[in-house]
Amino acid sequence: MGQSDACVHELQSLLARAGGKLDIDGAFGPVTQMRVVVFQLRSGLTPNGSVDERTKRALYENAGKPLGTWTPERVTRRIREVFTEDPERAVGIADCASLLDPLYTLPNSNATRNWGVFQLYDGTLRKLGGTREQALDPDWNIRAAHRLWALTHDFSAWQACDRAYRAGSKGGKGS
Repeated sequence: MGQSDACVHELQSLLARAGGKLDIDGAFGPVTQMRVVVFQLRSGLTPNGSVDERTKRALYENAGKPLGTWTPERVTRRIREVFTEDPERAVGIADCASLLDPLYTLPNSNATRNWGVFQLYDGTLRKLGGTREQALDPDWNIRAAHRLWALTHDFSAWQACDRAYRAGSKGGKGS
């Protein structure tokens, strides 16, 4: 990360051609790395965010849109359909967690990642019987998040985002 040059510009252009939403500015930052990880996963490569020879070859040979996904508006609609008990809060949690981006993924310090709309942790995915690929499917991710919610009927699985939502909502107590 942190590299900035014509090679990064070309990488970003190839990711955009594959359907990725990112700025093409020549700077290899967190969004570019996130798109690389998802491209690698969806291309059957090791999703490590490092652009090795196999990743380069896959990018150049790619003919489809492995980074294509739902719009934030469609994600919002589906969250409201699934989380009928508290739809606005669920949308707020997802917006905080992923900016409503189904392909959002963040690394953790223990070499695991969080995946998709509701940022489902690798360990949580295993408990839910899911995979990283499934977590990037917005419908699966939203339904899985609802299953987590249904265990406690609250948003305790997303404490930081729930706290931010409550602090920002009208009349929220912020704690």
